[in-house]
Amino acid sequence: MMIESLGTALAIHLLTHHSSKRTASREYGAMPSHLLRRAVEFIHHNLTRNLSLFELASEVDMSPYHFCRLFKRSTGLSPHQYLQRERIRRARDLLAEHRLTVAEVAGELGFSDQSHFARTFSRSVGATPRDYANAHSRASGDCSAPDAKKSKLRKNRRKIAPIF
Repeated sequence: MMIESLGTALAIHLLTHHSSKRTASREYGAMPSHLLRRAVEFIHHNLTRNLSLFELASEVDMSPYHFCRLFKRSTGLSPHQYLQRERIRRARDLLAEHRLTVAEVAGELGFSDQSHFARTFSRSVGATPRDYANAHSRASGDCSAPDAKKSKLRKNRRKIAPIF
């Protein structure tokens, strides 16, 4: 019994260290660019909807698990984080235009309510939506803002890097 175990151990060692045939790694690369582009376009066209992982994965004909792994490997963000980032990017544009109220912007971008929008926006930008809109209107020359408030907004604002 002991000799049989040693023989098995020796065979395993020889096969793993001295075999010429290597097994393929199960490590997957990034999502193919045409599929990533299709997923990103789908997200951008549906920012106002509550998108599910299943919907996003179906758009590129992948399982939700595989899609999530490849999307994160390609973008550095999970699909949900990417969706939130794009919603905040769009919210910044809408707030800067001063055509919609904060509540209308929240509804326009598919947030469940204004409070959820304000928390998400503040966490990402470093200022409340109202403060951001006010600072942006002051910066555009509508009225003069105190320097402390403008510098606080600039200091807390995070840069959003492009994906591609």
